[in-house]
Amino acid sequence: MCSWDSYITTLMDGNAQDAAIVGYESGKESVWAAHKGGGLAKITPEEIRKLVTSDRSSFYGGGVSVAGTMCTVLRDGMFQEGQYTLDLRTKVSEQESVSVSMSVGKAQTCLVIVKGKEGVTGGTLNAVVYKTVEYLRTNGI
Repeated sequence: MCSWDSYITTLMDGNAQDAAIVGYESGKESVWAAHKGGGLAKITPEEIRKLVTSDRSSFYGGGVSVAGTMCTVLRDGMFQEGQYTLDLRTKVSEQESVSVSMSVGKAQTCLVIVKGKEGVTGGTLNAVVYKTVEYLRTNGI
């Protein structure tokens, strides 16, 4: 197939503090690659299923959890042709002392997830995630 580690290296472009690529095939949800030492490697199958569910009704009221971190949904274009991304903002908690941007992109078989450094805008992360997702979709991944 391909070396997912090289994708993680590309996603960790200086604006990201963490990145992961996870498969979302039903019943086989798993982490394919993640930044060493990052928390996104701890994403659960249940969290992956929620990110790709077609029922988005709970997203704006309750938010969504990614690797145990609660996030507010800012923009949901996950199922919109030509976008395929979900922009999030982490909620401050005991685990997260600072709120940061996060972007999740949906390719044909996997999700690309990037968590930004403090002060990095969601638009910056979204551009990197979208570029990767577009490449993967073009190649049937």
